[in-house]
Amino acid sequence: MAQNLQIKAPPPVFVMTNAWHSQYMRQLLVTLMAVLVAGPALPADTVAPPDPVSTVTLSPPVVVQADEPRYVAPTLRDRIGRIWAPVLINGKGPFRLVLDTGANSSAIIPSVAQRLGIATHASKKVQLHGVTGSAIVPIIMVDSLEIGDLVIDGAQLPVVADVFGGAEG
Repeated sequence: MAQNLQIKAPPPVFVMTNAWHSQYMRQLLVTLMAVLVAGPALPADTVAPPDPVSTVTLSPPVVVQADEPRYVAPTLRDRIGRIWAPVLINGKGPFRLVLDTGANSSAIIPSVAQRLGIATHASKKVQLHGVTGSAIVPIIMVDSLEIGDLVIDGAQLPVVADVFGGAEG
């Protein structure tokens, strides 16, 4: 038995000449430019805006014409970024108190109580809670505490050790 073998020749190699390459690139460039120019001229898919469900009537703006208290005091930042506010206690001062947004009460250091001439009493104490722990400290009663236009009458101030780093409370 004789086998019938056929050997296929490899496909011809396509050689791109410079002339053919230039013509191909020119045609590609013309086609791309035509698409870019014609693109904006083609109709876009448009969707009609939805019909308004109802018409909203706006109320007139509220205008407040009465003078209101400002409740502001000039504040300063210290070298580590704390906010200090000048505070009058019983009309004396101003004392530099740190603004502590997490505190529920103002506090002062012992030297402020001495300058106010108010002695602390051993029987009047409160327990303070902070991030570093708790402490039982004496309190003083003051007639007024003024921060800007805000006046607090009959305030109770805990007297704490000087932990404010130069502030008076």
